[in-house]
Amino acid sequence: MGHQDEVTCVAVSMNDKAQVISGSRDCNLIVWDADTGGEVFTLSQHSAPVTGVAISADSLVAVSGICKF
Repeated sequence: MGHQDEVTCVAVSMNDKAQVISGSRDCNLIVWDADTGGEVFTLSQHSAPVTGVAISADSLVAVSGICKF
């Protein structure tokens, strides 16, 4: 469970702090339930390591990014 490589970025929902999103060198983005520590959803469509993630103030939108060198 979780990432298969080092975590490179983390965002926490600000309105209720109920969700944490982490991005990793394994090219995955994982949404976690902050209360249980459980994995809610994994997005594995990135084509390179995830280097940035942010959650909107209302926690309805999250964005992530990669950096290819």
